[in-house]
Amino acid sequence: MNDEPKVWISSRKLKSGKRSYHLRWIDLATGKWRNQKVGTDHKRAERQAALLENELRKGTHVDVKHANWDEFAAEAVSLLEGGHASMATQVLAEFGDLLSRPLPGRVRHVAIKTYVKHLEEKGNKQGTINKNLRYLRLAFNEGIKMECVAKNPLSDWNWKKVKRGTLRILTAAEEAKFFDAARELYGFRMWMFLRFTLETWGRHSEVTGLLWEDIDFDSRTIVFRDTKSAEDRTIPIAESSSLIDDLRKLQVQTLRDGGPFVAYADGSSTAKKRNRILKAAEIQPITVHDLRRTGITRALLASVPPITVQKLAGHKDIKTTMEYYAQVNFDDLRAGVEKQRAALFAG
Repeated sequence: MNDEPKVWISSRKLKSGKRSYHLRWIDLATGKWRNQKVGTDHKRAERQAALLENELRKGTHVDVKHANWDEFAAEAVSLLEGGHASMATQVLAEFGDLLSRPLPGRVRHVAIKTYVKHLEEKGNKQGTINKNLRYLRLAFNEGIKMECVAKNPLSDWNWKKVKRGTLRILTAAEEAKFFDAARELYGFRMWMFLRFTLETWGRHSEVTGLLWEDIDFDSRTIVFRDTKSAEDRTIPIAESSSLIDDLRKLQVQTLRDGGPFVAYADGSSTAKKRNRILKAAEIQPITVHDLRRTGITRALLASVPPITVQKLAGHKDIKTTMEYYAQVNFDDLRAGVEKQRAALFAG
């Protein structure tokens, strides 16, 4: 028997008049014939035959289970945690629709390039495109464990680097203007939504997903359940804060069912209101997530132990807390220098 791998293309005529193509080769380990269905495109069959023959020669071919795109996407998403699952669901659906539901084991770089071009045409910035591709990569990693994918097509993807812009932290003066404008334009509920985010460091989905039953007025605690880590996170409210009393007032003004901030779940609608608030306050742009970042940074500057901040923020890795949320401005640097000098020359 010839030890050099060889792949043949066989075909049969269908009732529709088209021809169905299969790849056939001899498994050198068992000496038995193997068969793989390709479809009705002869050129595609030739490409697949060449790729398979190359893999067999290199010894990199891996058998995968036959699964259609919908089955693969549903199972892969079920294995992801928290916020990753919801985002991956959207990305996989868009990717599959764009490429007419390819089999997960046959996704090549050309498919990824097509998806990137599609996102660019929609006006997505490179940072957002990279984020979508990371969710796609997560799903393919799960596909390898499921034996639906032999190799992650994004494992050797040439990622475009995105320079990170300056992260925004509200100053005390900006905070006053921002919250005053929010209350004047949209009332008590919007003011509470923004203030609640600043004080609890909740993510947008966590805050808008909060239910009244997740708030314990007696123990002064709230529980975030819709978290990225898929783990409940309990946040105590400071005794000196009026947040709990204000939540009671808000509960009287709104329906007891649902949650206090469900009205702001629509991110685009909330963004339009936020932009109007920023214009009225005459301050530089800031996002709702920047309120979370502001709260976390202030805690670190107030010498709250980083491990405590990490737990309250819901970060799995303390590097995330320190790299992306510990932001300082020039006034903070000046205060640090003055503090250091006072300690150096004390006494």
